[in-house]
Amino acid sequence: MALKDRSLVDFDELKAAGAYVILESKDGYLLRLGNCSTIIAREMIKQMEEKEHASMQTIEENAAVH
Repeated sequence: MALKDRSLVDFDELKAAGAYVILESKDGYLLRLGNCSTIIAREMIKQMEEKEHASMQTIEENAAVH
């Protein structure tokens, strides 16, 4: 999944969850998470999908009103 909106990234929350390296490049982010990386990656993807879905619903609702 690609991150389209950088404002959706909560860097403090990532650090609190155990990310000890966060590198940003033109291609995206590299996170070092240690032993819990798979669990955190799944949760990040889930949250990103939920936020994207909620944004799409808002856009659709606004379009229906106008």
